[in-house]
This record gives sequence, C-alpha cells and structure tokens, in this order.
Amino acid sequence: MSAELVARLSTIDTVRYIKESSGDPQRGVRIMDLCGERMTVFAGYKPWEAYRCGAKGYVSVMGNIAPALSRELYELTVNRPEIGPGFALYRRLMPLIDALAGDLYVSATKTALGLVGMPVGHPRPPRLPLPSAALPRLRKALADLDLLKVPA
Repeated sequence: MSAELVARLSTIDTVRYIKESSGDPQRGVRIMDLCGERMTVFAGYKPWEAYRCGAKGYVSVMGNIAPALSRELYELTVNRPEIGPGFALYRRLMPLIDALAGDLYVSATKTALGLVGMPVGHPRPPRLPLPSAALPRLRKALADLDLLKVPA
C-alpha cells in the first residue's frame, strides 16, 4: 500500500480499521504513523510480530480452526510483559498459519475445518478444492497441535 493511498484513506471518516496482510509488520507501523488514532490496524498474517508492533487484533482463519490457541496467542503476546511465552506458542502455530496462507487459503481453510470436525464443504467455483499435494502439510500442522479430528 502506497503512502499516498494510506494518506487518502486516513482522511475518509468512514474508514477506521485496516487488515494488513502483507506479513511485513513495518507496513502496519507505517499506516499507524501516517494515520495516527484515525486508523486501527489489525494483523492478517504473522500476528505475533504485528501485535508487538502495535496491531490491535488478528483477523485470520486460524481463529476459526483453533480459537482457543488464537486467543491464547493474543493473551500471551499482548497482555504479558515477557516475550518468551507468546513467541513459543507462535512458533508452534506458524506451520498452521503458513498452511492456511497464500493463494489456497480458501481451499485450505475449508479442508482444515473438515479435518477438525466442522465440515463446511468445498469452495465455490471458480476456486478448487485443496490440491492433494498440499494436504499432508495441513494434516501435519493440525496433528502437531492436537487439532486433527478426522482419521487419516
């Protein structure tokens, strides 16, 4: 997002929140610098770093798949002065966060929801189901967090 676009957005009274999903926490910091209190930044990817840089929340599909872990990450990272516990949990969550990220996030999310016992069906066209090559990575990420409910 260019500084010019952020500056224009900051003058619009109806825009108060932004989900910054680039994975670069400095972009969120830049938005905060340019917009001040007029804009609240939420992380869309890499929440630990974004929280540490001032993001007020995390908008991610991981919260639908692992809500308790998502809440715990927030509590450990935002509400505790020590860095270690939140970072340790974040490192455990990163394989799942990464498995859900990118161009296949809709397909991966729907597959993950099914694997944790909340089947929601396949994506609507033109999106396709998760490619079989991506399934082992997702299953492992869920299993490592003890979230996998559907047997192999």
